[in-house]
Amino acid sequence: MADYEGFINAVLNNPDSVAYHYRFRAADYYAATGPVAGTTWLVIFGPNGILETGFPPDKPDAYVKEQRLVKLGQVKDLLS
Repeated sequence: MADYEGFINAVLNNPDSVAYHYRFRAADYYAATGPVAGTTWLVIFGPNGILETGFPPDKPDAYVKEQRLVKLGQVKDLLS
């Protein structure tokens, strides 16, 4: 579990990670992608800001496109 939490934190604390938004069943969800030890991870938060999941998709770019995630920008730009 500690490793999993570390992967999530690595994505969220990386200023170069990319944030996304998407709607599902009239609810807003947010996601971020970023590298962890050479692998791109995706982290998803539900409408209440609670972590839903985090995992390394097989094809991150295809997954983002397939799920119709709307790019908001890099974390460093959103927090500045």
